[in-house]
Amino acid sequence: MKQLLVVLSLFFVSFELYSQTLSKIKHDYIWLMGYDSSNDPSTGWGGTRIDFNTFPPTIEYEYREMDMDIANTSMCNNDGELQFYSNGLAISNHAHEIMENGDTINPDPFTQSMLFGLIMNQGLLSLEAPGVSGEYYVIHEDRTYIGQPEHPTHTYDLFYTNIRMSANSGLGRVMSKNNSIVHDTLDLGKITACKHANGRDWWILVFELDSNKYYSILLTPDGFHVNESVSISSATISGIGQAFFFPDGTRYARLSSVGGARGFFGYLRF
Repeated sequence: MKQLLVVLSLFFVSFELYSQTLSKIKHDYIWLMGYDSSNDPSTGWGGTRIDFNTFPPTIEYEYREMDMDIANTSMCNNDGELQFYSNGLAISNHAHEIMENGDTINPDPFTQSMLFGLIMNQGLLSLEAPGVSGEYYVIHEDRTYIGQPEHPTHTYDLFYTNIRMSANSGLGRVMSKNNSIVHDTLDLGKITACKHANGRDWWILVFELDSNKYYSILLTPDGFHVNESVSISSATISGIGQAFFFPDGTRYARLSSVGGARGFFGYLRF
């Protein structure tokens, strides 16, 4: 098993700022997961809901029309109340209905043919729009069938979809969707973000496929600002894996697992 891990040392956010912000907001206090929403254990996890507004967290079953596979995201407001969630194919509001204009997220026919949702590790995430209360972005990738032996599917676009929760009496509306941020041959998934040191903006990081190049994207009240792709010393072979920022925002780690030998461990400073 080949495991590739890249760690980048970042100075986007201080630990003190992170701690202060964490104590005030609860955007990630409700997790929704499961394959189909049946309560039959033989079908998977069902409609599992984990609520961190209680201690210990409340874990319970709820029926939802939206099924979920590998990729999912959910967003709460500052008080920990569920606002919306997505399986990478559509967006549902907190009443468990498809949000207005929230269908056909990632419109590629191969993506939309997936039974329970987008099959991609960290294939999407949701972020609060900087400086705009009640508005959010869902950041997501497409997946297109190519049929090549090594990589039968490719990702060509990192998209954003914009949500305004004040619309429809608090049920929300997708204002625009499937807007391309980066168009390139990208690594599958591993989308992750870090709060900027100003406590308002976001940094988003994505890698090119089988490459030593990555894009850093700054999300501000003015929108998405894509920096030119940056190269590191060693190429990273893409595969199944995950990526994350350290809790204090000072480092970034990325793991890819494919058949073969061991990979490497490295650092990069911005």
